[in-house]
Amino acid sequence: MTRTTRRARTTAVTAPLTALATALVSAAISVAVAPAAHAAPTAGPVPAQEGRRCFEASGTHHAKTLVGNTFYKFTHSLSWCTDGTHVVSVDDREHRFTEASAFATFESVIEDSVSRTPAREVTSIKKARVDNCVPGQGCISSKYPFVRLTLRADGTAVPTTGESES
Repeated sequence: MTRTTRRARTTAVTAPLTALATALVSAAISVAVAPAAHAAPTAGPVPAQEGRRCFEASGTHHAKTLVGNTFYKFTHSLSWCTDGTHVVSVDDREHRFTEASAFATFESVIEDSVSRTPAREVTSIKKARVDNCVPGQGCISSKYPFVRLTLRADGTAVPTTGESES
């Protein structure tokens, strides 16, 4: 009769979980651009802000495990206004950490910036730190997801998302 130790049984159970938890792969990009709730109706300009159009945009970094399950989603959203020539304001900048697995721990936003307005193109970025923590072993790695939204005076938004090791 073979006798196994508690340590051997624990290692046999946690080793596959550790491998799965440390294997992050591809990122999916999504963007939504729509007229903001406070934007002018299509038929005419906003009375107090004649000539301005306002929009909402968001981008999501979707981190997945090696087997394709969602590890977490990190989203950056905002609203912005343009006069047709320049982006004149950027407001309501937010971030969300959602659909996190039991191993993903959101630590903090480590970069949060927006370029100057008015400008023909404005960039807003949010970058966070997410730790990969395994019960019984602690946190074994960190990832740094980011979402960059490039806002243009013509009302378009271009998201760029990714993840780095530092």
